[in-house]
Amino acid sequence: MTTVRRSAAVLAASAVLCVTLAQTAVAGGDVRAPSPNAPSSTPAPSTANPSTPAPSSPSPSSPPADTAPTTSSTSTPATPAGLTAPRPAALPPGLYGTADPTRDGVWRQSLAMLGQYAAGQRPANSAILWLKGQQCASGAFPTYRADPTAPCDADTVTDPNATAAAVQALSTLGGQRPVMLSALNWLRSVQNPDGGWGHRLGGPSDANSTSLVIGALSATGIRPSSFRSSEDHHAYDALLGLAVPCGKGTGRTGGFAYQRGGPGGTAQLVADNDATAAAVLAGVGKRMVVAPVKAGPAPVCRGTSGLTPERAARNGAAYLASALARTG
Repeated sequence: MTTVRRSAAVLAASAVLCVTLAQTAVAGGDVRAPSPNAPSSTPAPSTANPSTPAPSSPSPSSPPADTAPTTSSTSTPATPAGLTAPRPAALPPGLYGTADPTRDGVWRQSLAMLGQYAAGQRPANSAILWLKGQQCASGAFPTYRADPTAPCDADTVTDPNATAAAVQALSTLGGQRPVMLSALNWLRSVQNPDGGWGHRLGGPSDANSTSLVIGALSATGIRPSSFRSSEDHHAYDALLGLAVPCGKGTGRTGGFAYQRGGPGGTAQLVADNDATAAAVLAGVGKRMVVAPVKAGPAPVCRGTSGLTPERAARNGAAYLASALARTG
């Protein structure tokens, strides 16, 4: 639990720093990104041809996770000092981690690859090929499928969070655009009417999942406002609907709620630390990995009239700065 809290605190601090120097990239709900046809400047991995499009496959009937993975941490506990966790014989080559991957295989693989990118390291080609091999013919990524040679079917648990995380990870490599666009097309097909996404298909939109997709779109050079739902809403519409107004009292300090509660989503919004950290990065058009920045002026929560994604992100950063000052 301490590790999880520290990870959340690190992401929150990154979000606060990022928003103080972020370019004015968001206007009217649009992220000003490079042309979708612009080639990636990151060189593609050089061996084992990992840029070959993923096989159109997938299949396991892994049950959905009890809770949605978030952008702040993973839930795999650390191995106690002095003990070596045995690696299950069934784990395929290229998959990072030693724990059962049924509920988090694609998620943890994506985070591991993003971590290597942040450290200036290229993932092993076997790791890249493993991740791409998880993709279904529909473009979706499941939580995990043990047999990537079998096609996905009705029992395959496809996951918006895993799909968005995989796109973010693949965007760091270069040469992966067909795989990423296929995944984004699937995400568009399962977008909720309010413009957002939930961690389970058909579930209500939440700040974490919606922020992950915004990060995936931004990393691919696509404006989030271009993904319109059946009711003509986009991702920032859903995210701004979870922004807690500035004010006094518990939960009314400019952060973001994870999800709307109560019957029909009518309950008062209450800010959530982890959801706010994710939404702040999304509000300024960033993915989970951001470049180091220097601290700027302390963010301040200001009004809700004519709220833009960037203004909401700054309000969220003010909430996080206050929370970090209290708890470290």
